[in-house]
Amino acid sequence: MLRFLWYLLLTSVVSQALAAPEVHELQLKNGFKVLVVENHQSPVVYTSIWYRVGSSDEPNGLTGISHMLEHMMFKGTKKFPDGVFKQRIAELGGQQNAMTSDDFTAYYQLLPADDLSTAMRLEADRMQYLAPTESGFEKEHAVVMEERHMRVDDNPQGLTWLHFNAAAFLNSPYHQPTIGWLPDIQQYTLHDVMDWYHHWYAPNNAEMIVIGDVKPSEVFKQAHQYFASIPQKTLPVAKHKTEVSSYGVRQVSVKRPAQLPWIVMGYNVPTLAQLSKNDQWQAYALYLAAALLSEDNSGRLAQHLVRHSSLVADASAWYSLTNRHQSLWVIEATPAKGKTMTAVQKGLLNEVHSLQSELVSSSELARIKQQVIAANTFSKNSLEDEAMMLGDAEMSGVSWQEALAFNQRIESVTSAQIQQVAQRYFQTSQLTIATLQPDHSSEAPKSSFNAGGLS
Repeated sequence: MLRFLWYLLLTSVVSQALAAPEVHELQLKNGFKVLVVENHQSPVVYTSIWYRVGSSDEPNGLTGISHMLEHMMFKGTKKFPDGVFKQRIAELGGQQNAMTSDDFTAYYQLLPADDLSTAMRLEADRMQYLAPTESGFEKEHAVVMEERHMRVDDNPQGLTWLHFNAAAFLNSPYHQPTIGWLPDIQQYTLHDVMDWYHHWYAPNNAEMIVIGDVKPSEVFKQAHQYFASIPQKTLPVAKHKTEVSSYGVRQVSVKRPAQLPWIVMGYNVPTLAQLSKNDQWQAYALYLAAALLSEDNSGRLAQHLVRHSSLVADASAWYSLTNRHQSLWVIEATPAKGKTMTAVQKGLLNEVHSLQSELVSSSELARIKQQVIAANTFSKNSLEDEAMMLGDAEMSGVSWQEALAFNQRIESVTSAQIQQVAQRYFQTSQLTIATLQPDHSSEAPKSSFNAGGLS
């Protein structure tokens, strides 16, 4: 009875939230786009500005420069010297940060709704007049070097992921790591950073997303006031790069001081941006295929490989819908004590093969859909998560409208479609496997790994 009541409550909450939030859109004559979502639950506003430039846009020799510029964007302008941006936001009781990914660089502030104009003024100023000093660059360059060591060089899983990703994307813009190759980072100059800034930071390559206790008309008025006069630029145009064919499994083996072994496997698959409107269902079917394996503790990996066979200590699968270029459908695991990497790899591949050979039952599919839709729905209670949902879609070249249709798209996926994408894309010619084997000759660092963007 309690389980039935919980199901009714969950269904009710999810169905209520299926009504997508109303998004108000404005595009200025200089190309600057503004999205506004009203949320009057508390007197705060989350404002973020997104630039369509990330590591996938970087040439050889300057990998990671988008991330370096992200750090330098806080180092001052002529009007607001180094430290003033952070000080102004802090004085208002606000929070601010930034992140760099493959496809974008984003800056955000959470502050009292009445102080939105402060964020607007500061962002418009540094879009045009960034003026860091050489000493400021040297300090931040050292910070970025340390971040690289922490995330990659001293992080066995991070290092393994870097080489796994490079092997999976031989000719893709995603071949290089978001944080950059170490020799490139070491040779950055302030001129490199400012040249990148002048090429890419422009109103016609940016978008602002404002969510909170605001009125769209007032936000648009302020956007006109602070951004309309900024001139647009002629943006660089990169030549399209197509991933080269593979004639077998791509394999990477890393041996480093590590506490635990690790295996990560990935299939090259399309995302929403690469698929035609008629084929975009494939992306949602791929998303559900990953969810079937690892959604909460009820996923197949937890049931079959963790609890039933005790083959792995933990495992997960994931896939990102919103990338500009071809992405990866990833499955990874930490072997249980005493279990070989060969046995774990076989167990993971068996789970993939089951998606190809057997139709998902209607009851299992309904349960996973409910969990995925509930997770997406509840994430909208966070202003930040809602902004990320809209921004990710916009930066990938899809649209915010497609992001709001997520629940409906998931609901429409069939068992046959999941099997179809598994059979089409989960082929050995599209598979990359990387393993991390602990080297016990020296002390293993205690570190964690996150495959997401950099902040």
